[in-house]
Amino acid sequence: MSTDRIWPRPVVLPLPEALSEDAAAVLLNSDDWQILRSLEGDPWDADEGAWEQVKVPLQQPMTDKTYAYRREFTVPAAYAGQRVFLRFDGVNCDIRIYIGNNFAGSHYGGFVAWNREITDFVVPGEKATLYVVSNDDPGGVCPFQFGGIIRDVTLFALPKTYIARFHVLTDLDAAYKDAVLNVHLRLAGGEGNVKVRLVDPEGKEIELRCCAACAEAACPDAEAACKASDNACAGAPAVYKAPENACAEASAPFAEAADPSYALPADVDTVLSFPVAAPFKWDAEHPYLYTLTVELLAADGAVTERTSRRIGFRKIEKCGKKIFLNGKVLKLRGINHHDIHPKLGKAITTAIAEEDVKLFKEANINFVRTSHYPPRPDFLDFCDEYGIYIEDETAVAFLGQGVDCRENDPAFTEKIMQPFAEFLERDLSHPCVILWSLANECFWGTNLALENAYAHQEDPSRLTIFSYPITQKEDDDRADIWSMHYAGWDQKPDALVDSFNRSCHEPVIWPVLHDESTHIPCYARNDLRRDPAVRDFYGETISRFWDKLWEDEASLGCAIWAGIDDVWENNRYGRFGAPWGIIDGWRRKKPEHWHVRKAYAPVRLRGVEMTTDGLLLTLENHFNHTNLNEVTIRFKSANAEGAVRGSDVPPREEGQVLIPMIGLGVDAALSDAALSGALPG
Repeated sequence: MSTDRIWPRPVVLPLPEALSEDAAAVLLNSDDWQILRSLEGDPWDADEGAWEQVKVPLQQPMTDKTYAYRREFTVPAAYAGQRVFLRFDGVNCDIRIYIGNNFAGSHYGGFVAWNREITDFVVPGEKATLYVVSNDDPGGVCPFQFGGIIRDVTLFALPKTYIARFHVLTDLDAAYKDAVLNVHLRLAGGEGNVKVRLVDPEGKEIELRCCAACAEAACPDAEAACKASDNACAGAPAVYKAPENACAEASAPFAEAADPSYALPADVDTVLSFPVAAPFKWDAEHPYLYTLTVELLAADGAVTERTSRRIGFRKIEKCGKKIFLNGKVLKLRGINHHDIHPKLGKAITTAIAEEDVKLFKEANINFVRTSHYPPRPDFLDFCDEYGIYIEDETAVAFLGQGVDCRENDPAFTEKIMQPFAEFLERDLSHPCVILWSLANECFWGTNLALENAYAHQEDPSRLTIFSYPITQKEDDDRADIWSMHYAGWDQKPDALVDSFNRSCHEPVIWPVLHDESTHIPCYARNDLRRDPAVRDFYGETISRFWDKLWEDEASLGCAIWAGIDDVWENNRYGRFGAPWGIIDGWRRKKPEHWHVRKAYAPVRLRGVEMTTDGLLLTLENHFNHTNLNEVTIRFKSANAEGAVRGSDVPPREEGQVLIPMIGLGVDAALSDAALSGALPG
């Protein structure tokens, strides 16, 4: 691949940790904002009586008018001598910001993080007024891009020389035992020295010694055929390999120092590569997270900036029709997720994001597609922590289905590519993210091909997916996964078709992901009123479909539509949306939640035999990375209840476990719900 950049890499600054309480970042979320619902001219000249109090963040109703926000804030006195920035985690959609009457920047795209420096427009210790001027654009490249400030706004300060980029990508050796930790750094404003510290999930600091050659040693560049077993492509080309100039400034004296630091130049992307022996591996069933901290040092050794990330060691590989994670075949039991709440719209809170992840885990879901835009940032933090794989989708949807052909229009290239590049830059270090989704239900075009090429250049450690894949051309650099939406009940699960039943007849091998499927019954209201048992049969539907996918080696899995009822009770225009979730908008479990939990159960009961010693259960292991000897099985009868540890049954195999007779009596009955929900631990 050419080394020429396909698109300029954006700067999405890592937020610093506070070195002192009075210099901490300031979250500007509050009820102290005001909104002007129709703006003509400059916002500072608007009639005072036209401004109304408003909470931020909160999604606003769609409008074709220009509107504006304002908020007065005080810049902490401790920011003196530093560079001052604003960070916006999500503002829809075509934005201009001003400090007082000074233009401070513009931005397009409502679901990505971006920052603007405002140092020249503020005085530490004094007040300033922020104006945010917004235009909705649901008719541009994504219909969800409306509603103003829907996510956090943060004020923060950085030293004159600061960390402009900090990301982590990991690789594993051919045995999936040892790792290479590749730390991507860039300084702005001057050169400097950095220290890098790694702490494991148990709180123990891991000694790091940078090695320019370690990435080469851990990442063989030789072609090899796939193994015929469930192991991944041993010896195949590494998905990720650090550049040859990694650790160029980390010479032997640094490696020999008791507490090494590394000299970095200004405005140069540098990769520090560290061998890590036998780290805990991250997967959705064992979400082991390490904490990586980078400190920027002054000439006297004092720390001028500190930032950290929680990271996971894991490796994704595609081999023929299969996808592997850490050398094991991956199957995805998924759901689609909107950021949505009946009162807040798409401005969900941290607490709601965490609750969604917990509810999905409870339903035995291990995969989420972030339909149809990037989620709020901490949703991914929780998926890292609790263990859920992510198809991270950019805010591009339904292009080419009308008269406009924006998928090929150069006038829309920047509106597609700049938010896409920002979204990759925001989410690059999350171990939970395994797929980059280029769009939802679009016709292929030059703008989408540019996305795919950029993702392959910027992050070869992950795979891409696109719907509708049938519209891609043979000579294109095509997406890595075939996306299928709403397969027919009698369709082969690995068929290369699309939602309109058009088929691909090329002799190609593609893993198939049904990343929008098995819609819950919510539209046929007359049928539901006449026969409420239709909702109960949904459990049978998803169970039969999932069993087909499990048995088919080319099927990566599926994602049910949908996770949460997409209902917004906007107080200006009434209630609208669709009750298509397995959880309602208030986060109450619907019957479908229980059906999904049962259908997706990773432990399957295949037989029960009464013996003189107790109940002998035959179990099938549908986990990806968990042996059943890690699972606790709870049981109860009329006389007693208890728990036993599972037996040695690797993933994708069958085995037996004995429930002891002692205390159970002849009326022993296994708690099926407890078995179905069994999890590691």
